[in-house]
Amino acid sequence: MATTSPFDTLKFSIQLREGGFTQQQANTLTNSLQEALSATVATRADLDQVKTELKTDIVTLREDVAKGFQDVAKGFQNVYKFMLVSTLTIAGTIIGTAIALVRYLAP
Repeated sequence: MATTSPFDTLKFSIQLREGGFTQQQANTLTNSLQEALSATVATRADLDQVKTELKTDIVTLREDVAKGFQDVAKGFQNVYKFMLVSTLTIAGTIIGTAIALVRYLAP
């Protein structure tokens, strides 16, 4: 991940020596901590890369959602057409039945 960090190794090493650590102990601990921090702290470049990836993912997601809405709209159009045909068929049947009844029941 990161290759640099804002960790002040010299200051930390001096504080360890002032706290009773030997030069070798202070250097070893400082180097170990620096390696651990550099492996876990994100740099600006890391954040920019994640930002770019997120923007790409958001664009893809928007396209997928838009396509989904188009598919739903197309489905509603099909349902509308089916309902229109069904309604006209029922209306035609009712009108035809009414005409037949009027002719049959007429004196």
